Amino acid sequence: MKYSAQTFLLCFILLASQQIWAQARNEIAFSIGAGSLQVNPGGGTTPVYSLSYRCHITRHFSAEGALDVFYYKFLTGPLNNQSIYKDGYLGAEAALVYYFLPNRETGRLLPFVAAGIGKTTTDFTEIPAHPYYRLGAGFSYNLTENWGLRFELRDEIIKSLYISGSPTGNLPSARFGIVRRF
Repeated sequence: MKYSAQTFLLCFILLASQQIWAQARNEIAFSIGAGSLQVNPGGGTTPVYSLSYRCHITRHFSAEGALDVFYYKFLTGPLNNQSIYKDGYLGAEAALVYYFLPNRETGRLLPFVAAGIGKTTTDFTEIPAHPYYRLGAGFSYNLTENWGLRFELRDEIIKSLYISGSPTGNLPSARFGIVRRF
């Protein structure tokens, strides 16, 4: 009898884990938008891009990993002949996302909030990366089981940019993306 109880328990665990995996949703999204890098000196309007992978852990919580790109403009050169320099930044971050409604539904707006932490630099191979923090809110709209749309307003608090003085900045932005669900 002990053997059959163990077999039953093992079968239950295997079936339950298959149900968990069957309910899991994965997403890859590409988002584009615009932001305003607020830093002294420089900053200003910048395009923003994100490539993200989101895994829905439960019906309301998801984990996300993303690569984010933005540009930092500042004046450089002698005072009598300054020019604008545009430096590109790449960031890698991890975030936790909370959906107010079940995140797998199709055909309705699914509002969410997100918080994350990452590192950004102008060159991951040579220049040390500095932390940044993400706070965001938005909504997803799942068109079908395989495709969706996403809109997010976010603020990224960047601890240090790579120029003299290493200024801290904020990057409020709006992003719109297309989502491939699987």
